[in-house]
Amino acid sequence: MRAVLESVEVAAAQPGGVLICGERGTGRQLLAREVHRRWAGLSAPFQRLDCTAGCVDRLVALIDERPAACQSGTLFFAQIETLPAQSQWRLARLFDDHRIGLRPMASAAAWVSASAGDAVIRADLWQRLAGIRIEVPPLRKRREDIPELAASFLNDECRRQETGPKVFDPEAVALLTALPWHGNVAELLALAQMLAERVPTQTISVEDVLNAVHLDGAVENFQTVGTLREATRHFERDYISTAIESHRGRIADAAEALGVQRPNLYRKMRNLGIRSKALKPQ
Repeated sequence: MRAVLESVEVAAAQPGGVLICGERGTGRQLLAREVHRRWAGLSAPFQRLDCTAGCVDRLVALIDERPAACQSGTLFFAQIETLPAQSQWRLARLFDDHRIGLRPMASAAAWVSASAGDAVIRADLWQRLAGIRIEVPPLRKRREDIPELAASFLNDECRRQETGPKVFDPEAVALLTALPWHGNVAELLALAQMLAERVPTQTISVEDVLNAVHLDGAVENFQTVGTLREATRHFERDYISTAIESHRGRIADAAEALGVQRPNLYRKMRNLGIRSKALKPQ
């Protein structure tokens, strides 16, 4: 994330379009707002435009009704790659005719940044938007951030819901770090909201987290199946397998993340019947 924050500083220090690429839930709009805050200040307007078929019509209506509102601040296009081709042409014309004085920023899917819009975005519009590109990595590629983010989200939610302070125990943190987080930061925030509301104790355990998530990372309502011994064995097998996969088969790294010695992890793997094709030599 250091490279991302450096790019935010660069974008805030100069004018021009900003394109923020990444998966959904990675906080692209939050970064756009941060660029806006540092560049123009909190008092300047930040206007979001969802890129649907009728969004350019709404923008034209805004220009006609309140032309001054479109001459200062930031105009943020959410998921610019979904904007229909005809709407892209009309939008480019609005910029060319100088009818929009707002600074353009946009979010786009991670793949869009691969090759000048990947022919999904018009070249003239791409040139307007992609003066500065910021690539936002998914949460699973910056796992070292998860403990701090989870603690911060939980603290904020407990304060908002007035439930009293709560913390994750070390095993719960280890599980959070190992999950794939397909929904990225937004999914982690949703989990923190659920745990703050549902867990009555001050310390959130690994069992509390398991009650709220599926091991593929999807938040869901938990249902008990089988005996406690069977559930525990099933959890350990999936949990250890997920940790090994997340560390690309490096047993030493997985053991460190799990808080166990490498020989003990090998023993656990044999007992649970875990066979990883991704094992790397240590």
